[in-house]
Amino acid sequence: MKLWPKRKIWSPRRRSSGPLWCVALGLLGLAAQPHPAEGTTVAPPRASSFRAGSRGARSLVIALPSASWQDLRQSSAPSLRDLTVKGGIGLMPAPPVSSSDQNGMWVTLGAGRAAVGPSAMPIPEPAGGKWRIDLDGVRRANAHAHTGATPGLLGQRLHELGLTTAVVSPGGSGGEAALALADEEGIVDGVWAGEELRDPDKLRDALAEALRQHAVVLADLSGMDSLEAADRAIGEGLGLLWPSAFSLVVVLSPRADGLTSAAHPRLSPVVVGSVRRQIEIRPGLLTSASTRREGLVTAADIAPTLLEWWGRGPFAAASGATGHVIRIVESHEAAQELDRLDLMLVERQRLLALAAQLYAVYMGALLAAALAVGSWWRRQFRWLAVPALVGALLPVGLLVAPLAGLGQARQLLVAAGLAIGGALAASCLPRPERSLAVAMLIGAAVIVADTLLGSPLMRRSAVGFSVVSGSRFYGIGNECVGVLAAMAAIGLGALLQEAPQRRKAAALIGVAVALAVGAPWWGANWGGYVAILVGLVSMWMLASRRRAGAVILGLALIVVAASLPAFLDLLRPVGERTHIGSAAALVGLRTDVLAGTVVRKLEMNSGIARVAGWWWLLAPLAGLAALGMLKRVGTARQSLAGKLYLCAGLWGAVVSALVAMVVNDSGVVSMAMALAVASSAVVFIGARST
Repeated sequence: MKLWPKRKIWSPRRRSSGPLWCVALGLLGLAAQPHPAEGTTVAPPRASSFRAGSRGARSLVIALPSASWQDLRQSSAPSLRDLTVKGGIGLMPAPPVSSSDQNGMWVTLGAGRAAVGPSAMPIPEPAGGKWRIDLDGVRRANAHAHTGATPGLLGQRLHELGLTTAVVSPGGSGGEAALALADEEGIVDGVWAGEELRDPDKLRDALAEALRQHAVVLADLSGMDSLEAADRAIGEGLGLLWPSAFSLVVVLSPRADGLTSAAHPRLSPVVVGSVRRQIEIRPGLLTSASTRREGLVTAADIAPTLLEWWGRGPFAAASGATGHVIRIVESHEAAQELDRLDLMLVERQRLLALAAQLYAVYMGALLAAALAVGSWWRRQFRWLAVPALVGALLPVGLLVAPLAGLGQARQLLVAAGLAIGGALAASCLPRPERSLAVAMLIGAAVIVADTLLGSPLMRRSAVGFSVVSGSRFYGIGNECVGVLAAMAAIGLGALLQEAPQRRKAAALIGVAVALAVGAPWWGANWGGYVAILVGLVSMWMLASRRRAGAVILGLALIVVAASLPAFLDLLRPVGERTHIGSAAALVGLRTDVLAGTVVRKLEMNSGIARVAGWWWLLAPLAGLAALGMLKRVGTARQSLAGKLYLCAGLWGAVVSALVAMVVNDSGVVSMAMALAVASSAVVFIGARST
């Protein structure tokens, strides 16, 4: 009997072909849609057959002390090691030990959606033979943060199935774990907690009693002194599961270990296994539709996985859950593959901070030099042409750099070499418009191609996803969205300036770029799609000399096309939808969600601006420098005079940057990247015209 199919059910390399809805637009024809393949899932006996005190099916969720995957690999913990060898293993984002929200992960486990924790931890209190915690503070915290999460959703669904839940928490009150298993009224069927459970014999007795009486048990061992101490308790718990006819064991760490500081946390380990031969869980890497990546899952995936195992099936869209069922991709070298993934993600996280700082310094120096040289040494302004184009192409170089392998110095050198080589080659072309068109469109093509192929470069690049923070796992990241938006608008403007008769080709390129970013089976980035859509339509309206008909048609196109990614995603099965479809379904049922989403995005961008102040300074500097050069540098103004399409492309890039600032979760970064590329283009135009 198998809980998951033996065959590999999904990987970024496997695609099934089918008609895409964009065929109706007559643009892209047929394309492949990556999605999890259908597979038979065998559940244990139906929940209705479970009786308290029976030896039927059991689910045991174990929370470890703060740990990384390497901590798990290097510790002398035989029970954990046996589970990692025989079960599925993976990584998931978790808050670091020093995080101000230590309880948000527990709420997320129970809500099936990223959530925040309460300011004060509720303590379970006896209530009519059961236990109850006050969830009012949890609901208020999530309403204030506009998470859209429903605290207690997992416990509610389990109780609806007739299943009972219990918490065992040595050294604690049980409140943290109760946040994960309590129903929407805050009810947990059993709680064993207290300092006395640190005694091994008493802990064993508590686990035995909990597993004897209840179907789903969460053993919160996160307060144990070490992994070795937790492992001894895990061994006891696994031994107690042997008489059960069916069992599912999920081991996770609700808090992540750190690298060198809290700003660079590791991902925490997740293990899914069983102690019974009747359920054949083969070794492999965990994955889910939430990440589309072997070896990665999210905390929101735990609740859907437990419910499907008990025969509930996927969360309904009405619940507001965004998690997906965890699957196992079979692998005989799962531990080694997870070692490589963990090392790559750690290396990438370190490179991200270094590359961002170096790029900010480079762009700041370029813009300062452009203003100074353009104001006082205009004859020398031509020497800034290649450095300006290098600034625009550096993000693309960083995207391609992972092909050279790991190593910060190696990737930075490769990125710089590619940017310099591309800038020199483009600068050799006879006219600046042609140089810009070639450089920008080739750069945009690289980003689009990587997105269509499943983002193999973006997954490893310094300008890729912020996997550690859990912000994005698939499609196209917000960092690349800013670069792509500016490159597409400027490149198309330069192309039309060079060859005005290519309007139809430019329109097709623009639509293809927008769909590559917004289509749920490709880029799955609604905010980036809207930013690019508005920027390109604005460019078209400006190129049409703002005629009333063009403006009205453009605004109508934006309104209609903005909903296209959500419409396409809602047509897909619930289990295959991305966050776009899940959010759209929730908006259709709860009118407050849309306003809350807007507020959340604004608050998130404000927080990013406070933490990464140098990004906040770079974006206005880029805009002011561009305006200053257009005003003060005669050569730049002269080169743009009368060039309607090129000017429209530059303004389209600026509009995309401003829209991305509002609609993207990390819009500060998107805006800064787009304005950096646009400013580099203005400097290049001015320098080439000297």
